[in-house]
Amino acid sequence: MGGIGVMYLVFPAAVLSLFASERSGELVAIGTTMLVISAAWQLADAVGITLAETLRAAGDTAWIAAARLVLAWLVFTPAALLVVLRFSGGPIGAMLCLVAYIGLIAVALAWRFRSGAWKRIQLIQPKLV
Repeated sequence: MGGIGVMYLVFPAAVLSLFASERSGELVAIGTTMLVISAAWQLADAVGITLAETLRAAGDTAWIAAARLVLAWLVFTPAALLVVLRFSGGPIGAMLCLVAYIGLIAVALAWRFRSGAWKRIQLIQPKLV
């Protein structure tokens, strides 16, 4: 994902030109900016995805779901609405809020992993004798 991020950062117009025609000038202009912004979340997203799957494999599914719900509804959604509607941030503002949300998810999951709480989850019930 780091390589994809570098590609989005260095060659955004070339990437978009694969999907756009000559008549898509405005799409390429907005898309180029969005690809550059998306380069910012590539590594955080890779960390978040890896940690989420690691914690899920250990049985820590409820905490991950709760963290995503809380961050999505209490942080990302209000922030994006405020930035886009109140401060006229448009698609760029929404994308910056998304970068922050993905970064917060990665930090929350890293904190949970480092806490070691997942080690105490019992995946298999003990046999009753």
